[in-house]
Amino acid sequence: SQQPSGSAAIASIEKLTGLRYLPIEAWVDSSDHVRRIILSETGHVEGQPFSEHVHLDFVKYGPEPVPSAPSADEVTNVMSLFGTH
Repeated sequence: SQQPSGSAAIASIEKLTGLRYLPIEAWVDSSDHVRRIILSETGHVEGQPFSEHVHLDFVKYGPEPVPSAPSADEVTNVMSLFGTH
């Protein structure tokens, strides 16, 4: 099936809910990374009231550091526990 375009999807939501904008709060860190977004809205759909509260935290940006292998004195060959190498 075909997906509606972004504009068409937004127009459908506006028509269904009567909302023209979504108030969003955003927290930005000193590196200009968005760390938190909060969206709260209330309205009516087909005469029925609704409310929504979305809280998103973004905790990871960029590549993860590669873990270093432990030194030889920090590891055990588990096969030696069974008498094999």
